[in-house]
Parts: sequence; C-alpha cells; structure tokens
Amino acid sequence: MKKVFVVLCVGLLVVGLSAVFGCGKKEAEEPVTETTAPGETTTKPDISTSEGEALPTKDVPGEDLEVTPRYPGSVRVEYSKDSDGFTKVSYQTKDSVDKVSEYYHEKMTSSGWQLDSSEESQLVFEKEPSRLYVLLYYYEDDQITEYELKYFPE
Repeated sequence: MKKVFVVLCVGLLVVGLSAVFGCGKKEAEEPVTETTAPGETTTKPDISTSEGEALPTKDVPGEDLEVTPRYPGSVRVEYSKDSDGFTKVSYQTKDSVDKVSEYYHEKMTSSGWQLDSSEESQLVFEKEPSRLYVLLYYYEDDQITEYELKYFPE
C-alpha cells in the first residue's frame, strides 16, 4: 500500500512539474480560422510570444481594407468579417503609436474622410455612411505597436 502511494505521489509530482515548466518549447502553429456565426469568419495566428520577440513573419489569411492602405511594413495578425460587411483587421509593427496614428490621420483625411474624434489611442473617421475606427496599442515588453482597423460600411 505504501509503495502504491509513493508511485502515485511521484506521478502527480511529474505531472505538476510538467504543467508548471512545460514539456518543451511550443512551435508556432499555422493560423487558426474559426467560424463564429453564420457568415462571420475570424482568423488569428497561434502566437506564443516571449519578451522582445519579433513580429510574426507572415500575414494571417484575410484581406486588407479597400478604404485605406495598411501601414507600411506591418503584419496582419487578425481578420474577421461578418455578413453585414463589418470588418476588423489587426496588424503589428515595430514603429511607434505616434507614427501609425500620423500615417492614418494623413491618409484618411487626404482621401476625403472626416476626423470625427481623436484620442491618444483612438481615431474615428467618417465618410457618410461609413465609419472607420483606428485603435492603437503599445506592448512595451515586446516593443510592438498593434493597431486595429474596424470598418462599418453603413
């Protein structure tokens, strides 16, 4: 009985240590495409980042928005579009939030969009009947700027 108890304890210890320290380094997998509702598709990479890790090397499947170009050198990390045309696309870049914000401010206003509101981490553009949100995030540990483009066609 004592021997069974010791074997059981050692087994639990091995499982516990494996859970805490991992069984090995996980390789990045191919992007995952999920259908979340009828007519809606979301694509995200399976990324396990550590501090200071580089940007993903290739875009996840999806499309860039037709109403605005992507920021130069950025990588598409998420894409979703529903049956009503609402589209959300996320990108990452090593450039600063300010550079990305200035880029979209210039590109959108020069193509006839009106700046509806501007905050430190969000720009909202309108061109009747459409709206475009540019949401900006900075991940200090990785030194990566992520920006989301949310497009509402009507």
